[in-house]
Amino acid sequence: MTFLKKMLFTAGVFAVATVLIASPVLAKNHIHLNGQLLAGSWEEKSGIQISPIYLDSPDPSLNFLSLDEATKSGAIEVTETGSVNELVVENQGRKPILLLAGEVVSGGKQDRMVGKDMILGPGKTRKINVFCVEHGRWTPSAEKERFKSSSMMAEKSVRQTAQAKAGASENQSAVWKNVADSIEHYKVAAPTQNYQEIKKSEKFKDSETVARYFISAFYKDDAIAGFAVAYNGEVQSLEYFANPAMASKYKDKLIRSYVASAFKDLDESKPLGLDEVKDFANETLSKETHQYQTDDELVIESRSDNLESFELATPKLKTVHYARYVSEGPRETIKGNQYRPGND
Repeated sequence: MTFLKKMLFTAGVFAVATVLIASPVLAKNHIHLNGQLLAGSWEEKSGIQISPIYLDSPDPSLNFLSLDEATKSGAIEVTETGSVNELVVENQGRKPILLLAGEVVSGGKQDRMVGKDMILGPGKTRKINVFCVEHGRWTPSAEKERFKSSSMMAEKSVRQTAQAKAGASENQSAVWKNVADSIEHYKVAAPTQNYQEIKKSEKFKDSETVARYFISAFYKDDAIAGFAVAYNGEVQSLEYFANPAMASKYKDKLIRSYVASAFKDLDESKPLGLDEVKDFANETLSKETHQYQTDDELVIESRSDNLESFELATPKLKTVHYARYVSEGPRETIKGNQYRPGND
């Protein structure tokens, strides 16, 4: 039984992957979180803790271009549709492209953010759910109506809010509110309410110094598949990919996102141990579970009262990317395709 199938039955309890290769050696101060995941020692700076996450059985068969890679190679074209919450993406290359919720694209009539994790197959053209992160502009940029990757991952509140209900357009008002809050917290002038303007603030530059510390700390570890993040006295998120090669494409932008999220509202707190990560990873998300499927991917959303998770899998039920967060706030009960045991 694959990880995804077992996760559907337990709504959030991880299982062993099906591809068996040599497991990483359990180093000192590393702990098993469950049959699939290990957590490495915390790195800590400025009240932020980040633990590397490893897989017992990575799946090396999954290989995608990242949005940044596809932009640089010219493999992807992103264009306007005339709708705020929709763009057209075309894969002009020979490899599938992975787009992650929270990735920001610049250009068009206003900057946008990808609304949910998705896979864009070779030669395919799709309309995708996106969110405006530049409220005050609706005029073509220098690139006219085309976009390129900004190499920026939105911080937790913006990214997480967008993902609910498979990136439904009804989340736009909440995304705008979170963007406005970020601009206010970072104390930066943003005439068009462009989320990316926060990078110009002194506070963001301070966060970049801390982010570089973590990037350096994990730079040489090529076995990392993801990260757990803690600040303000609790684990805030746990995120990982199907294999370390895939994770390496997102390491830097994710770490910057984690640190920027913490800097928005950072309080003094006592450091956590790795047992807190284990508890966080294994809490059952049993309040609701929904699945959203296309020809290219399956997205699973699960929730409890205080946690929510988003999992991206292939049509063959191989997990590509998994993210679990502390809830940003109460969510409405989602009307969707709720999975029940026996439906597969």
